[in-house]
Amino acid sequence: MRLRTTAVLILLAGLLLAGCTLSGPAPEEPRPGEQPGSQDVTAIPAMTITVSSTDPKVGDQVTISGQLSNLGMPRYTLTLITPNLEGRPADTFTLAAGQMLNPVPASEGAPFALLSATADATTVTFVLEALRPATVTAMVSANGEARGPDGAFVPGVAQSGTLAITISQAGLPASTARLDIAVSHEAINLRDLIGITVTNPEGASVDTYTLTITGVDGTAHTAIVRLGEVLPEEPPAEGARFRLIQASADPDGAFFALQALAPGTFTATAAATADIAPVSGTSTGVTFTVADTTGASPLGISADRAIALPGEQITLSVTNNEGLDFSSYTLYLEAAGIAPEAVAEFVVRPGQAEPDLYPVEGAPFELISAAADPTGAVFVLRAARPGAVIASVSAYRDTVSQAGLGPQVYGESAPLNLFVSLYADRAVVPIGLAASAETVNPGEEITITVRGQPVFGFSSYDLLVFSGDDPGAGMRLTARLDGTFEAGQGPESALYEAVSGSATPDGATFTLRALLGGEVSLQALASTDDGSLAGESAVLTLNAPQVAAEQPAEGEGEEEAAEPAEGEEEAAKQPAEGEDEEEAAEEDEGAGVEAPAVEYTVRPGDTLYSIGLRFGVDWQVIAGANGLSTPYRLTVGQVLTIPGREVYVVKAGDYLLGIARALGVDWRDLARVNSLSAPYTVYPGQTLIVPGP
Repeated sequence: MRLRTTAVLILLAGLLLAGCTLSGPAPEEPRPGEQPGSQDVTAIPAMTITVSSTDPKVGDQVTISGQLSNLGMPRYTLTLITPNLEGRPADTFTLAAGQMLNPVPASEGAPFALLSATADATTVTFVLEALRPATVTAMVSANGEARGPDGAFVPGVAQSGTLAITISQAGLPASTARLDIAVSHEAINLRDLIGITVTNPEGASVDTYTLTITGVDGTAHTAIVRLGEVLPEEPPAEGARFRLIQASADPDGAFFALQALAPGTFTATAAATADIAPVSGTSTGVTFTVADTTGASPLGISADRAIALPGEQITLSVTNNEGLDFSSYTLYLEAAGIAPEAVAEFVVRPGQAEPDLYPVEGAPFELISAAADPTGAVFVLRAARPGAVIASVSAYRDTVSQAGLGPQVYGESAPLNLFVSLYADRAVVPIGLAASAETVNPGEEITITVRGQPVFGFSSYDLLVFSGDDPGAGMRLTARLDGTFEAGQGPESALYEAVSGSATPDGATFTLRALLGGEVSLQALASTDDGSLAGESAVLTLNAPQVAAEQPAEGEGEEEAAEPAEGEEEAAKQPAEGEDEEEAAEEDEGAGVEAPAVEYTVRPGDTLYSIGLRFGVDWQVIAGANGLSTPYRLTVGQVLTIPGREVYVVKAGDYLLGIARALGVDWRDLARVNSLSAPYTVYPGQTLIVPGP
């Protein structure tokens, strides 16, 4: 027992000597630079940078300081970058908080040498000596530990912005460089190239040239080139008035070549600066104008045919009429008509085996081959699918030279229309057809739009409204570019009424009003004055709910007996029930009589239109006789008066086919009007309604 007590006392003494307590672990000591209880767990590490001088002379001392916040146990790095000394690595100096750096020998070509550096938890200071003229970018960063959102320490980093320091030669006075500026042309056209030359006649030591072109409204275009640089062509920014084609600079000056994208009067000025010495200069301004026209060299363009069928080829020939030294020819094919406007591009260069292809999916034509030489170019196209394109060719020079500046620095052909026809026997291209709605209620109007294209040269547009398989049997609406509009009649006139129609070079617009409604098909046609080209749209279905007494049951319709099944015509020849064939052979030519009116009881599924078809009476006549108006609603059991129709009373020996022949009507129409179906039995004394013409 005594030994056990002694051991416990020794253990307690050891724990006390180790700084531990029996109540829990020892509290965590603050990290270097951290004040206990003052750390903001949501703060972000930050670094600022200051410098004692941004324009020191060679031999001067420069102090760069960094101020750190919200980062513990920091390790600092000073980075010095010399952008005008291409290929030279950055100089870096690193030390931790509480550390000091003694002078560090400068690396070869370095603009600064480190004299000393000190750091604590929040501040670092670097003392440098400027060794040689240069422009230097300085930045201070730190790595350490920061508090995370949960209060735990996590790795963190802070980085300052950058400072520019320009070291100049001690005692070198500031000087002004004389600059001269000249333009290759005082007047050019749109898309022409203009050359602007900046000269440094006194040989001032400058490193950068800046060209500024200002319009009369104050809008400026700027291009910058450094000594020894050659800038390639750049795509223009949106709304830019000039495109930089090329720029270069050497000790004697700079040259800029630009393409004019907008008309106007402009003033060009140049400025030059030196990276090291305090040298700068600005030229006087030189004015030039850009006319709102193009001065392209005309290219000849022709095709061995203008219209092809799918699978056939068209050869385009381009001639360089003025013999200019074009280095490339670009064929543009702009889709027209129902396809979205898109431009396919095909570029060929003299001596190039394969052209550069920039096709458009779904385009009417595909490129098979292309070749070019100093006299022009040839493009071979395959017709892929019906449609039309506007073909044009431009030619360009790749090399910018004084001879290539100013007007006529590129070639441009006139547009040429090419078509892929729908049919082999005539030139027909597709046109668009769209309706403002898929369905329309009786009494409402609907707008039908036909999309053509000015390239087609159509002078008139037709809209066909039909119910069967023959568009020509329906209602035809015609709108012409001369402002005239015609609306023909047809069976569909009972369903839809023509309201208006008008045409433009881009297409036509028609307005229809639904009357009784029902489903119809629409198709648009177009034609030119000389008939050399026609347009044809796909068929569009338009539906308006019919005004009916009740929806017919599935399979029930007004055309049940319109087309007899096989053998039904023989059944129509059967004589009236109870009579023999010999009696049936006798026909009474005068059996038809005129009746003042017929009464009809409305059945499920009936519409005014279907009742009119049944009795051979115009539906509008029935509506007027019964005092009906839009929307012409009927109810089952309603009794309608059918205005005077010819009727026939069946006599002994009559049969349907014989009656039809005697009356001069089709037996099928006679059966339909009287709701007769196979075997088409008629009875003596039965009254039949004679269908109208």
